[in-house]
Amino acid sequence: MSDAVNTDNNDSGTDQTLDPASASSTDGAAGGSTDGENASLWQSRFNGLNAKFGATQAELKAEKEAREKIAAELEAVRSGKVSADEAAQAKVNEVLTALEAERTARKVESLKAKFPETFEVFGDTAATFEESVLAASEARLAGDGGEPTPLKHNESRSGTRKPAQEETAADVEARLLSMKVPWSI
Repeated sequence: MSDAVNTDNNDSGTDQTLDPASASSTDGAAGGSTDGENASLWQSRFNGLNAKFGATQAELKAEKEAREKIAAELEAVRSGKVSADEAAQAKVNEVLTALEAERTARKVESLKAKFPETFEVFGDTAATFEESVLAASEARLAGDGGEPTPLKHNESRSGTRKPAQEETAADVEARLLSMKVPWSI
C-alpha cells in the first residue's frame, strides 16, 4: 500500500489526466459511442453510488448515536444514578412525545389531502388555521365561490361627502371664489 496522499483538489470527480481523444471506445459499439459518453456514464454511476454511500453513512451515524444513548441510559440505571421508576417515566414521556408528533403529522397530511390549493399557497403554516378558514381559502383559490364580495366602504367617511350632483360652471366658479387663498394677506 502506498503512503502517498492525493492532493488533487478536483471536486468534479472526473480524471483530468485522461485524454478522451487518445483512447478508443471500450463498449464494443461500432463507432456509436464516444469516450465522452463513457466518461459521463461512469461519472453518473459514481455520483449515484456516492449519494447512496452518503445516505448509508448518515443512517449508520444515527444508529450509532441511538445505541450510545441506550447504553448510557442502561449504565445510569445500573449504577443507581437514575431509579427504575424515573427511567420508565422518561421512556413513557418520550413515547408520548413521539405519539403526539405522529398525530400532528397525520393531521397535517389529512388537511393537505383535503385542502391542496391552500397548502400549496401557504405551505405547512396552513395547518395552524381553523378548518372553516381552510375551506373558505380553498373555495376562493379553486374558484368555486364565484365573484368575491366587495369590501364595505368606510362608513365614517360617507357622512362627510355629499352625493355627487351635476355642477355647472357657474357653481364651480362660485365655490372656488369662496375659498380662502393661503398666500393672500
